[in-house]
Amino acid sequence: MTLIQLYHHARQILKKSGISDFACDAELLMKACFNLDRAALAIRGSEPAPSESERDFTQKVARRAEGIPLQYIIGKWPFMGRDFFVGDGVLVPREDTEVVTRDCLKRIEDLENPRIIDLCSGSGTIAVTIASERPDAEVYALELSEAAFYYLERNTKLNNTPNVRPILGDVFFKHRDIEDGFFDAVVSNPPYICSGEIPSLSREVLNEPRIALDGGSDGADFYREIIKNWTAKIKLSGSLSFELDPGQAAYVSDLMREANFDDIRTLKDIDGMNRAVSGRLC
Repeated sequence: MTLIQLYHHARQILKKSGISDFACDAELLMKACFNLDRAALAIRGSEPAPSESERDFTQKVARRAEGIPLQYIIGKWPFMGRDFFVGDGVLVPREDTEVVTRDCLKRIEDLENPRIIDLCSGSGTIAVTIASERPDAEVYALELSEAAFYYLERNTKLNNTPNVRPILGDVFFKHRDIEDGFFDAVVSNPPYICSGEIPSLSREVLNEPRIALDGGSDGADFYREIIKNWTAKIKLSGSLSFELDPGQAAYVSDLMREANFDDIRTLKDIDGMNRAVSGRLC
């Protein structure tokens, strides 16, 4: 098959399998396997596909047609201008998480040598991004899942962020090992989907780890526990920032207000939906 024939064949397979962005996914898989973007494919499309790369491409297309996340298949995914290793067992980086990441950076912009902890760090997108933007910061990244922790450690090295300190531990208990008033900022993108809604998620999301999705019966278990257990670990005037589902913003804001946070802000994503809440401890 020529390269263009292979590309169109992949589009057809992905479209029939119900992949909504079948054309974009086919292009990204061509880029991953043949290092050809759309413009290069238009120029070189009549060339025969190298047999080994064709087999690899065909296998990747078949996996995508089965609903395996594209990010897992490619093995890396960008977040705020940096690449991150991803794969089975770790949450896929999403643009939505830029909102809470930028908010945390804004909260610490006037501080010198701040200490930050990223709770439920996953692949480390938040922690590594903050550490890259603020090389003077001391960034801790707490993650329970050993599968995700593997990617967290790899991504600190990939992005050359020695100021990130990965910690394998449970967010519900690890606070006991940390002194009060230690952090200038706590940031988290915790699991926040209601348990009962998990079965109705798309097949791609269902291939991501449930531990990174399930926030309990009302989706708010982690917000309650983090506010209860980690507020004491924040310095006076330090900040707490959460990513959340748009429907949780008012509830989480109330929880933070009751825990003596003020300057509580609700931040919207690119679609105008409430995507993060943050406040300052008073």
